[in-house]
Amino acid sequence: MVEHNQSTYYKDPYPTTNTGSYDNKWKFNGKELDDATGMYYYGARYYDPRISIFVSVDPLAEKFVGRSPYEYCFNNPVNLIDPTGINPTGGPGGPPVKNLYIVLDYNIGGIGGKDAERDIIKFENMEKAGWKGIYASNMTQASKMAKEYLGNNQVDNMVVETHGTQITKNTNDVFISTDNNNPTRENIISTVNLQAKTEETQSFISLINSVKPDGNLFLNVCSTGSDENIMNEIGKQTGNNFNIYYANGDVSHFWGQREGMEGIGIYNPTQLFDKQRLDESGGKKRSTGGATYNIKEVYIRKEGITTD
Repeated sequence: MVEHNQSTYYKDPYPTTNTGSYDNKWKFNGKELDDATGMYYYGARYYDPRISIFVSVDPLAEKFVGRSPYEYCFNNPVNLIDPTGINPTGGPGGPPVKNLYIVLDYNIGGIGGKDAERDIIKFENMEKAGWKGIYASNMTQASKMAKEYLGNNQVDNMVVETHGTQITKNTNDVFISTDNNNPTRENIISTVNLQAKTEETQSFISLINSVKPDGNLFLNVCSTGSDENIMNEIGKQTGNNFNIYYANGDVSHFWGQREGMEGIGIYNPTQLFDKQRLDESGGKKRSTGGATYNIKEVYIRKEGITTD
């Protein structure tokens, strides 16, 4: 983060020379500028605005394995602040929340035309409840949006909502749609496409790898439980690092409508939380490590994804 001062008190935009009586040493983030060093004093260490890093090691560097001990706010100053020079925390814009709810754009002809009610998805009041809503046209866009939002952070819980079904009626092979408006064989997640590492499947794997080890992923997608091959391949490509919940049959999608807002599906905590998602055929939980268990219920709650 580089500070830029420009006003009538200064001869040049940068570097600056004060030509008036105004002399404020408390500038970037309200920290005191040390005239001798040209750096800001943060209490635990100094920050150099010319190169945008701290000039000494973070006293808590051992807590942040894999991070540079000199970087400011984990290189994410939009969402984080570091008022003491020791430990980045949530800033005025708020840190990335710990849960993601991702919805892919629906085709208005889906579910016998019912998807026309949510031709556009509008998330409301999600972050206040600890969830970030992401509405994307396809899986590749969803993965990019999640990465832009999270940076190097991971989430505790993730829901991926889209359509899915059996590839043919005579087999148990299923697919997960990555683009509901362009459902070609190339634009689906299937066992074959996962093994071929197509662009859309790798976008999906990159997206769900944003879940923390031992975290939870719910595939709010119909019929995935009828094809263990696809789930085995997903587990293989993610290292079985987190729990995956999925349905044997149909899943329930919940959204609201408002008068005068036809075609806009409202996704908010009231509509989404604390409702059973599986039909009578139940589903499965693929636990960290790869063991699979039968389950009867899945709920999305403020606290996360649960089976009760």
